[in-house]
Amino acid sequence: MIALILLVLLRLAPPELHVSVDHNRVTVGDELVYTARAVSQSSEPMNLILAPFTGFEIVSRSERTEVSLSGGPIRTTVLEVRLRALRPGRWQVGPARVTQGREMAEAAALAIDVEPSAAVAATTLNPRLRSLLERTPPPPRGKASVALVVSAETVRVGEQVDVVTAAWFPRDLRLQLRRPPTLQPPVIDGVWSYPQAAPSGIAATRTIGGIAYDLFVAHQVVFPLVAGTIDLPRAMLKYSTPLALQFFSQEERFALTSLPETLTVRPLPSEGRPADFNGAVGSGLRVERRVTPATAHRGEGVAVELVLSGVGNSALWPPPAIRWPRTARAYADRVDEQVTSVDGQVGGVKSFRYLVVPDSIGPLTLPPVNYSYYDLAARAYRSAGTGAASLPVATGGESASSAAMPPPLLPTASPAFTRRLGQAVPDWAWVALLLLPPLAVFGHGWRPRRRRRRVTPPAVGLRGAEEVLDAVVRSLVPDPDHRSRTGLAAAVRAAGGDADTARRLAAAREQLLARRYGPGEISEEDAALVAEVQELMNRLGGSLRGWRGRG
Repeated sequence: MIALILLVLLRLAPPELHVSVDHNRVTVGDELVYTARAVSQSSEPMNLILAPFTGFEIVSRSERTEVSLSGGPIRTTVLEVRLRALRPGRWQVGPARVTQGREMAEAAALAIDVEPSAAVAATTLNPRLRSLLERTPPPPRGKASVALVVSAETVRVGEQVDVVTAAWFPRDLRLQLRRPPTLQPPVIDGVWSYPQAAPSGIAATRTIGGIAYDLFVAHQVVFPLVAGTIDLPRAMLKYSTPLALQFFSQEERFALTSLPETLTVRPLPSEGRPADFNGAVGSGLRVERRVTPATAHRGEGVAVELVLSGVGNSALWPPPAIRWPRTARAYADRVDEQVTSVDGQVGGVKSFRYLVVPDSIGPLTLPPVNYSYYDLAARAYRSAGTGAASLPVATGGESASSAAMPPPLLPTASPAFTRRLGQAVPDWAWVALLLLPPLAVFGHGWRPRRRRRRVTPPAVGLRGAEEVLDAVVRSLVPDPDHRSRTGLAAAVRAAGGDADTARRLAAAREQLLARRYGPGEISEEDAALVAEVQELMNRLGGSLRGWRGRG
């Protein structure tokens, strides 16, 4: 009853969320890695949500999930985002949130100091940003102003929209500022946002009515997630001017806001929609299959990677639907993303990695992949894919032809070393060598006898079997976090053991762990389990590299 209550409490416990960065101080143009790690005592899926990154652009994104059933279900999800610093200042990365059913956990934001870099030149304006700046409304005569410029008023779901926050400053007013002005772009709901690289200082200069104006910009790319009308909040410009010429004089602060904008988002057309369409939106998508290694073995995993590339929001591209053959088992391994930008068009490469384990010998047919998506450039549904492929599967283990041959025997051109040694040593030396051991034994007898230490007899039964097996596990897998059933079996295979021994060793360890925390009564299966461990130790003593049994 108590164990059941503890199990229920563990399942009701909320997940734990930990966030970290590898660097908390970088310069403009440098990269850092933001890691969010969520751990739960339940096997239910978890959803990691990150706040938009301000002052950084996303270079790549990687997410992986591991589920361990030994000692109770433990689900671990790790999200790694590689960021590049765009503008100097003190920026916050996060906060982060994880949800699992009705449970939720949060992690606070991390502060990152970004210093200016003299080696990084001013960012070149891409064609899309340059065309949007040409549409920026002129400022009032002799005054600062801020405006929002949107690349389109009506778009489809998943289509790229550029939002530019532009601030005009008269040259005379800008020269009075002691620090650069602060631009706060709008935080837009219902979209997927990517902050873009923009000049950290003056982006452009224009003369209007005989007055020189300097332009400061902030650029972000958004992708609408749902159809309807999206409100773009006001952008804000903050700056302060000194009240006197003295350096330590007080300053007058100003805050200007732009006019709000609206964005109309239309749904994807239903006409011509394929039956297997899963919501992917982009342009010119391509699918590539990569298999490593090129030849598989029965019972051993092969990495099959499907790489999807093109223009669009790669973060929202769903995994392809694959019907794996019945002669193999497929497991989702990890998903990697890399965001790119060419002439202002956001695209990327997204790879879906699977671990495929063949169950039989012979050619394994990898099924064709058909990926349907809505092409924004063609304004129609398109399909990308790759044909079927054949993967040869051989028997498990190392073939005889690939084993290294022993070195040849040395030629017998001279007498053996023992014969030469016997001829070189005189007879009296051999007599002395024969008399020394008895004299040493008799001379040792007069010494006081020491009290013999009490030797603890080795443990027998289940406890002894568990101690022997734990010694093997610790030598093969020093890291306790990698002692799962799959990790232990892989370590035994890497040390030279065969697949059957690796499987039986991992199963025996799980049975011992279950017996340790199970009921205390002696079971009839204990003797069979002890015999199984002893047999495995005998087999491992001659097959594992770098380990030998006791004694």
